[in-house]
Amino acid sequence: MAPENTLVAFQNAVQLWGADMLEMDVQMTRDGEVVVIHDETVDRTTDGTGPIRDLTLAELQEMDAGYRFKDPEGNPSFRGTGVTIPLFEDVLLSLPNTRMNVEAKDGRSAPALVEIILKHSAQDRVLVAAEFEKNRQAVKGYPGPWGASREDLHQYLMATYLPWGGKRPLACDVLQIPEKHRGIPLLNQRVLQRAHALNLPIHVWTVDDTE
Repeated sequence: MAPENTLVAFQNAVQLWGADMLEMDVQMTRDGEVVVIHDETVDRTTDGTGPIRDLTLAELQEMDAGYRFKDPEGNPSFRGTGVTIPLFEDVLLSLPNTRMNVEAKDGRSAPALVEIILKHSAQDRVLVAAEFEKNRQAVKGYPGPWGASREDLHQYLMATYLPWGGKRPLACDVLQIPEKHRGIPLLNQRVLQRAHALNLPIHVWTVDDTE
C-alpha cells in the first residue's frame, strides 16, 4: 500500500501487484502544469492547504504527499519519505508499457493533458475520461480511447430502458459506470447484455464494499 495518486503507488501497483491498467485524476496548477491528484485541494492528502489551481508546481512539490497516509497498522509509514504530488508526464514516462485511465477533473487540465499524451505518442494506451463532459469539451476529437461521462451514461440508460430513448450511438469507446446510482444498482443483466451487443467494454467505479 502507498499514498493515493503518487508515483510510488502506481509503480507498486504495476511492479508488485501486476496491474495492467491504472486509474488516476489530473488537475492543473496555477502555472499550467498537469498534476495527478483527485481532490480540488491538497488538504486531505498532504501537509499543505489550498486549491490546486491557486498553487504552483514548486509549491505543490514542497508538500509531503505521504503525510496523512497510514498503513494497515495505523502507522504514518510514508511521512517524511519524499513522496510528492507527481506530474502526469512523469507517471506516463515512468511506466511506458502500462495502460492508463485518466480523468480530467477540470476543464483547464484537459487540453494540456492531451498535449502531453500526443507529445509522447501514448494515445493508444491512455483513455481520456471525465465524469462531466464539460471538463473535456475542449479536446473532442482526441484520437485515443474515450470514456463515458455522466451524460453518455444517461443516454445509454435511456436507450436501454425506454422505448423512446433513441438509438443514437454513444460517442465513447468504454462504458464507465458506477456500481450504484442513488442507491439503485446499475449493474444488471439488461445493462450488461446491451453493452456487450454494442461491443462496449465496461469499467465499474466506486466499488467500495468488500462483498
